[in-house]
Amino acid sequence: QQHYQPWIQNALISVTSHDASTMEGFRFPPMEAGRPIVYTESKRLAFRALYEVATNCLSGLLLRSLSENVRGGGCGSSSSSSSSSGLETRGREEKKELRTRDTRTLYDALLRTNCGNNKHYNNNDDYGNEQGDDDGSCCRHGLFRHDVNEPFEKGMPFSQSFFNLFNYGRGSLNGHLDRSLLTVIYSNTMQDTRSSSSSNDDNDNITHSSERRRSALWVKDHKGTWHDADRIVRRDQAIVMVGEDLERVDGGALVSSMGLYAAEHAVRVDPRGERIERSHFRRDPSCESEGVGNRLSAALILRHELECTR
Repeated sequence: QQHYQPWIQNALISVTSHDASTMEGFRFPPMEAGRPIVYTESKRLAFRALYEVATNCLSGLLLRSLSENVRGGGCGSSSSSSSSSGLETRGREEKKELRTRDTRTLYDALLRTNCGNNKHYNNNDDYGNEQGDDDGSCCRHGLFRHDVNEPFEKGMPFSQSFFNLFNYGRGSLNGHLDRSLLTVIYSNTMQDTRSSSSSNDDNDNITHSSERRRSALWVKDHKGTWHDADRIVRRDQAIVMVGEDLERVDGGALVSSMGLYAAEHAVRVDPRGERIERSHFRRDPSCESEGVGNRLSAALILRHELECTR
């Protein structure tokens, strides 16, 4: 769960309550070939909002990983030979560079965006040194600068990232993993189904969703238990999920050191049900009548090309 500033919450409530609820189809951008992709001002603001959350979260993960490597870099036994000691030190540094190559590449990409939690950023290798303001205003610049319907200029970092709106009265999502660094999701369930706590029993959770017969975001934990994520988060929170791309960063070292993993997730009434054919074009057959209190959401898939993700 990720808390965020009021302007972000307002932007996401607006885009899901208005833009997503009035879409003709299941998803924005539209899936039909040839249809133009048109960003309204509310969609552009929502894109910026989710992008800020995503880059802030990514910067936090990268800085934690880099700081841990810096702290651990000086460990090792001393040598009586100065030349041997120098070679050992150089060897440790080279191994550290290789071990964190992808992490450093991503960190440098964040620096070039002038985005994310910029109080952490500086132009040297002191990854823990804080500087700059913390109002988040830097992150509302750079996107949609050259084209109101295209967020990124050619060659910009993270330009493979994309934004979606979903109306689950018109479609559904079977279980899947995201090919992303991070996926940030804001859920508007139309009716307040959130609670301060959620049962740890997957059957209790799924029974709850089935009784209200509305789609929910289900996330599977490492034990194979499904959890209704929509019930856990509040309206001032987003759901941030690790994607398959982040699992590949530095050979998996970044996520494994923090106990993170890309989780399978689905949006439907019962994630254990039979696969829904042509799910992007039909709501879950188990839902209530069309449009009655179903789920609306906005999501951003944060991506950046690395050798390990090609």
